[in-house]
Amino acid sequence: MADLAAGGVVGAAFGEAFAILHDTVKHVVGEIIMFKSILKRLESTLEGIAPQAKKIKEESLALDRPEKETKSLTEKMKKGEKLVLKCSKIKTKRCLSLNYCVKAYSYSKQLKELNDSIEKFCQVDLIFQIAGTGLETLNKLNQNTSVALETSAKVDQNTNIALGTSAKVDQNTSIVLETSAKLDQNTSIALETTAKVDRVLERFDNSDVKRKFGARTLSCAVPRPQAQDNIFGLGLPLEELKMELKKKEEQVLLLTALGGCGKTTLVQMLCWDDEIKGIYGDNIFFIRVSKQPNLKVAVQNLFIREYEFQDDKDAIDLLGEHLNQIASNDSNPILMILDDVWPESEYTIDKFKFNIPDYKIVVTSRTAFPKYKSTYKLKPLDHEDAMSLFCRSASFKEMSSYFSKEKIEKSQQIL
Repeated sequence: MADLAAGGVVGAAFGEAFAILHDTVKHVVGEIIMFKSILKRLESTLEGIAPQAKKIKEESLALDRPEKETKSLTEKMKKGEKLVLKCSKIKTKRCLSLNYCVKAYSYSKQLKELNDSIEKFCQVDLIFQIAGTGLETLNKLNQNTSVALETSAKVDQNTNIALGTSAKVDQNTSIVLETSAKLDQNTSIALETTAKVDRVLERFDNSDVKRKFGARTLSCAVPRPQAQDNIFGLGLPLEELKMELKKKEEQVLLLTALGGCGKTTLVQMLCWDDEIKGIYGDNIFFIRVSKQPNLKVAVQNLFIREYEFQDDKDAIDLLGEHLNQIASNDSNPILMILDDVWPESEYTIDKFKFNIPDYKIVVTSRTAFPKYKSTYKLKPLDHEDAMSLFCRSASFKEMSSYFSKEKIEKSQQIL
């Protein structure tokens, strides 16, 4: 409350005196038994004046009010603070002395007079002060009204000038309307031309060329596997993988095996298989993910035109939009190949999941991620196929070559 009094009553002097007196009374009111009643009453009065004093301070500052109306009370409060301190110095043990009784009576009387002065200020002086402030406000309002009337007269003059200008504007408007009529004629000609162009575009929209190439925004350039006669032991896995892919229970099919077993070659064979191409058509897409994928680059490689992606999310969002467009314009399903996914890049699989009917994802990885139920485990080549592959890699195309498989096996036994 002391802070409120110091910052909220009329004028700096009044506020300072009020704060000091209030703090002093609160400090000693519980310690002085003899004057406790009158001090409690004085404290209550000070509590009550604070809101009114704050309002007067704000209005007086706004209207530049002088402090003479509160100067008298300010002086009384300063003296009152000293009086309260004197009261605190009277000791109870001297209460039987005549001098104590005289001082107590005098101090009580002065405290009562101070309280009455503050109450009178609140009930009478404060009301008159507010009323005076209101009159000053009314006078300033009258002055502002006079200024407003003078401004209105000038506005009338400007209005007359504006009316004259308006007449000239009407003339210019007539010229504009004539020009507009000619423009309408030209617009009609342009609309007729546009209608003819629309009819040509409509025929193009309905053409086979538009359906086949116009809406295609993604490239399905899947790397070709090596020649079929150089592939050993992947014929049966290819058929088994195709059977797994045809199942519709899961969107993601995980192809897992050790490094060097032919996972990438197998999915390339899958993409170029005649039966699979007959199912998916041109809607087969291939992305190499790797250990530390750059999704913006990976997605950009799918697009025919160049895009500037803000981040990975922007790239994936645009890819999803184009895949949805393909799904709506093409009856064939969509197949997405995510090759070489590492444990560190497993999160990318979920990013390529889209809510598209008959949309499938085949993932190749050395790791069998447990969250995917549909998993095909590619087994290593058996001994026969491994030996054939070794001979082929060494450029021995004929089994009757000097370095035949039998000689290689005997060499292994010797070693």
